[in-house]
Amino acid sequence: MEEKLYNPTTKRYITDLTGQRFGTRVVTEYSFEIGKFLCKCDCGKEDWVLPSPLKAGRGNTCFSCARKATKEDYIHPNLKDITGQTFGLWTVLHRSTDTFASKQVHWLCQCACGAQHVRSGASLKDGSSAGCRKCKAERMKRSAYRTHYYTMRRAAELRGIEWQIDMEYFVALLEKQQYKCNLTGLPIAFAWSSRSHQHGGATASLDRIDSSLSYSKSNLQWLHKDVNKMKMDLPQKRFIELAKLITNNTSK
Repeated sequence: MEEKLYNPTTKRYITDLTGQRFGTRVVTEYSFEIGKFLCKCDCGKEDWVLPSPLKAGRGNTCFSCARKATKEDYIHPNLKDITGQTFGLWTVLHRSTDTFASKQVHWLCQCACGAQHVRSGASLKDGSSAGCRKCKAERMKRSAYRTHYYTMRRAAELRGIEWQIDMEYFVALLEKQQYKCNLTGLPIAFAWSSRSHQHGGATASLDRIDSSLSYSKSNLQWLHKDVNKMKMDLPQKRFIELAKLITNNTSK
């Protein structure tokens, strides 16, 4: 038989729910002043709840747990499940339950390199996110190499100079020099973006050691662009002699 509590404020009897469990909540006490039961959720949060919602099953969890459960379990009927699909270098693993300020649906994705990150469905579908930052940097780097390679090859062809090197050697020579000017040791690099180019990021310049010969593997070196401007068509031996004379003369 259910025990009753008499509330002198309302002058009514109510069922005593103390000690009973409703979902994730356990009723701990009753307040005659406000006519509510104090409920403790499994997450530790306590709230005062009217008896009617508890009995009807509408107050069987705290707001925080209810919101989390809704985030995890609710799927909009028009939401397309993209689990397993690939977008650029991303492979979608499953829908993410992480909370974001944006109301967009987010997905846990794995990049081709193995890195896992959460991305919005919109950024995957419109291509604004096609891989992790590390892989994006590598793509930009390769794109810069291709751009410079074909630009230099086209310039050589327009000047009637034979071009005998491929893309692989073009990059390998720069790596062999450890991204340093072959004459000064200054660091050199390509601009990976137009903004970097505008701010002087492009400092690598391909030079023919003997300007009377073609662009061949035995006749090439990477120089800092400023050094290459000074060298111009001078034979390398003569250029070094002049540089030494300038150094000796100005050091006195």
